[in-house]
Amino acid sequence: MGIASSVAFGDNCNFCFAPGETPLQIILAFSEIKQGDNWFPGNPAPPNNVYTLTQNIAVPCRYEDADAFHTTSLIFTVDQSFFVFNFSNPFRQVFSKIEGACKMFAENSFDIPEFRFYFGGKVQAWIV
Repeated sequence: MGIASSVAFGDNCNFCFAPGETPLQIILAFSEIKQGDNWFPGNPAPPNNVYTLTQNIAVPCRYEDADAFHTTSLIFTVDQSFFVFNFSNPFRQVFSKIEGACKMFAENSFDIPEFRFYFGGKVQAWIV
């Protein structure tokens, strides 16, 4: 089954896509992330939002969206899908989950009590 013809294609990521069908962008939608015990006023609100990630030209199986405030990544390897959301200033890891190969959904597993600024949540990925 191929990808819809309206999709912009990038460089091949052969771990998860047929040759010539690697999308240039992937959407990630985060939901149900909550403020943790260590959250305090002035920290960013939980990032329950939709982000458009663009393929990293140097690493075609890595998709990223970053600015001065956050970094969002989805990385495919031969046997894993790695979902990440971090705030940049102050640094707060919000979402981190490793799933099996080519997965497009994950539930948050990052929950270390001393770093519990945020917890819980889900992410769904889909191709633009």
